[in-house]
Amino acid sequence: MKTSKQKCIAKKCEDCYFYRYWNRGNDKGEVQTVQICSFDVLFDEIPRIRGSIDGCQSASNETRNVVIEFGSKAVKTIEAVVQAPLVIDHKVKKIEG
Repeated sequence: MKTSKQKCIAKKCEDCYFYRYWNRGNDKGEVQTVQICSFDVLFDEIPRIRGSIDGCQSASNETRNVVIEFGSKAVKTIEAVVQAPLVIDHKVKKIEG
């Protein structure tokens, strides 16, 4: 928030184009509509947005790693199945001579 010693582009907040109504929430989840400077809203929200982006990036990296690991295990499984001998009839018994 702007204090009395800080300068702004408007003489009065009520005359400023950037002084608008915003839905502001608190940590308890309560949302209120308050009239506040849009610059103050940006300065409050940008760190939260950056944190959200960082969280999404780490989650996507973890998902990518899991998918790559699953793909390599699937390829190994398919190769093992292809290389295994083919048994046509399970009822055939080994004849010992």
